Amino acid sequence: MMLDEDIETYGELEVLAYIKEMQQNDKMLLVDARNNEWYDYRTIPGAVNMPYPYFKDKDIFKEEFEQMLSRLGIKMLRENEYDFAQAKIIAVFCNGPWCAQSSWMINALLEIGYPHENIKWYRGGIQDWLGAGMTSTRK
Repeated sequence: MMLDEDIETYGELEVLAYIKEMQQNDKMLLVDARNNEWYDYRTIPGAVNMPYPYFKDKDIFKEEFEQMLSRLGIKMLRENEYDFAQAKIIAVFCNGPWCAQSSWMINALLEIGYPHENIKWYRGGIQDWLGAGMTSTRK
C-alpha cells in the first residue's frame, strides 16, 4: 500500500481534493506517468503527461528528461546536480495497482534527490479512477 514511508499514498477522495487545490495553486501537478498513447487514450482531468521512461532511462532520453525537470520546477545545475528549491508538489499515477510505471518514475525522482514531501502517489491509478465512476478525458 505504500511506496515509501515518507510518501503519502492517495485514494480517489484525496485525488479529488488535490485536483481542487491544484486549480488554485500553480506549484501543484497531477502527473500521468504512462506513455503518451495511454495518456492520449484516457486520463484524469487536469493531468499532465510525463512518461516514466524519461525519468527511469534519463541517459537515453536526455533532452526529454531536462524538459520534464523544467516542468517540475527543478533546475539542473550540472550533470547529476539539481536545485529543488522550486520543485512542484506532484501526485503521480499510472494504470493501476498492478502497474509499476508510477513507482518507477517516483523512484527515479527520489534517486536524483526530489523531496519526498513533494511527492504523492495515487496507487489506484486510472483503473480505480474509472472503476469508481469518475470522469476521464481523451485527446
